[in-house]
Amino acid sequence: MDLNDPLDLGMACLRPGFPFPIDEDLWFIQADFFLGNKLNFHNNALIIKHEDTFIVVNMPHISKAAFGAIKKLADYEKAEVKYLLAPSDFNNKYVREWQKGFPGAVVCMVSSFALNRAKVLIKDSVTVLGMDQPEIKEAKESIQIYPILGITPKSEIAVYHKSSGTLFIADHLYPASNGGEELKPTVASFYIEPSISQISDKEPCNEIFNVTSDEQARDSFTNILKINCIKRLVFAHKSPAEGCIYMRDDIKEKLDGAYKMYVEF
Repeated sequence: MDLNDPLDLGMACLRPGFPFPIDEDLWFIQADFFLGNKLNFHNNALIIKHEDTFIVVNMPHISKAAFGAIKKLADYEKAEVKYLLAPSDFNNKYVREWQKGFPGAVVCMVSSFALNRAKVLIKDSVTVLGMDQPEIKEAKESIQIYPILGITPKSEIAVYHKSSGTLFIADHLYPASNGGEELKPTVASFYIEPSISQISDKEPCNEIFNVTSDEQARDSFTNILKINCIKRLVFAHKSPAEGCIYMRDDIKEKLDGAYKMYVEF
């Protein structure tokens, strides 16, 4: 983190759960998410404004005060939170909290997997995007949704904000541990390497955390690389200080290398 950079300096002062502007019509939300009370995965989100509509991409656990701040922001921007987008089958733990916070919003899920399991959801306000051509029709001029390989066999999407060139990535792409100089194919911050089979000495990694298809990985990444104007990457599961937001000229090169351990393009 470069504290001489205004964006980095602002990120260092983030209040968890509160929206922070990173571009026109675009706000970042940083939130913590602990696994087993000791591993902080972080669970970040974006708020995208399209005309009079707010679209929340990812739904982390945030405080009542943070919900209030989002509502005040919407009022100030003369907008309404109309869509709550869960970017993968695993990013849905706190959907019910967001439904309570914004009862008029439509929840968009990538498949019916979570819908069938989450009995507490208000299902009347849930729509399943599907993985063939997922889109939010009202906002298709502002955002593009790309189906990508997630935790096999679960579904996942990447969300691209066109005007700012921002790509939001949920689980399966993750900055490498060396400060983000390259990207490795990881799932929920687990590095999927043959030598790494557990997340701690006492907590073995579940077998579902695997990318098992080279072909799907290649096709998935080819889809992402078709985006010619990526200017910024935003990762759900990374702390701001460690680089959840990347703005670099060589982003495409870094994306291109993310699956190198699996697929030679």
